[in-house]
Amino acid sequence: MNKGIVLASLVLLCSGCQDTKREATEIIPEKEEAIKHLNNRIENDKRLQIYSRVGQLDMVAITPGSGVYANLIPEMKNMVDNYGINILPEALENKNYFRCFDTEENRVKLFKKAISSRHKIIWAVRGGFGSGFIIEDLSKLPVPPKKTLVGFSDITSLHLFVTQKWGWKAIHAPVLMHLCKSEFTNERFETLVKILEGRLKKYSIGPLYPINRAAVMQKNIKGRLTGGNLTSIESSIGTNWEIQSKGKILFIEDINMVPWWIYRSMIHLKEAGKLSGVRAIVFGRFSNGGSQADVAAFLKKFAEAIEVPVFVTNEFGHGNLNYPIVYNANGIIHKKKMTIAIDD
Repeated sequence: MNKGIVLASLVLLCSGCQDTKREATEIIPEKEEAIKHLNNRIENDKRLQIYSRVGQLDMVAITPGSGVYANLIPEMKNMVDNYGINILPEALENKNYFRCFDTEENRVKLFKKAISSRHKIIWAVRGGFGSGFIIEDLSKLPVPPKKTLVGFSDITSLHLFVTQKWGWKAIHAPVLMHLCKSEFTNERFETLVKILEGRLKKYSIGPLYPINRAAVMQKNIKGRLTGGNLTSIESSIGTNWEIQSKGKILFIEDINMVPWWIYRSMIHLKEAGKLSGVRAIVFGRFSNGGSQADVAAFLKKFAEAIEVPVFVTNEFGHGNLNYPIVYNANGIIHKKKMTIAIDD
């Protein structure tokens, strides 16, 4: 067939498509709105189902750092009143004391109240700021019975402390406040609930993308898991809860850090010896600090200067994609996935 005829046919076909599209848009808006409404209802129903399951967990929720956003307090009270989710009343009173929900003294009291309760799970309502400031007082306590601490971001300080000093289980995962929004109650949140219910012992996170030669060359990397929020990890250096990273897979994320700050902090960890003997580094999402292209460029620059395998993924960190990562669980990185096996 003559190429000119073929080209003309394609032009006419595309023009027809455009006409059809224009006609469709005159009819479809109401259908699109109905579909959107249906999808929102389905997502909301899923979220309410998770409310019910969380309400059956043996847990108590507190605020070790910053307080709950004022606009979310009514929904969180709804969780308590209608779904039996155990949030201590003090945790919903945000006094905004130097960016924390209350004084350090009162936050310590709240944490001690959770420790002395019969509940096996302590879930942070929010991260924010200031969790690490209560560790000095917590470190003076006798080692309490083992519990599981859930949260991420600023809660990293407490995760490192309770896992390394008290032998607790800790899970880097969404804070309870995220349950208020349907965009967070996705497969990742579902995975967390299954772990807390004791129904899930092994799962995978991926894809992971190698960004240096060491990551490309090593095909099967094994190690216990530790890490969390970069700012909190760096703040641990020189403390009694300093991160113990040797022989482990180190996972890292953060928020509100411009790309060159991330690079500077990673170089500090390297110079402080915190990357010596690390099996691999997995960077999660760094949000609200600049363009993702700039973040990627600085991460790659850092990765290419070290011998440790370095990977990146968007599957955990700040954002609605935040797979749970269990501290000290066994991690295996293979074929662009990290499989996590949880000990009993």
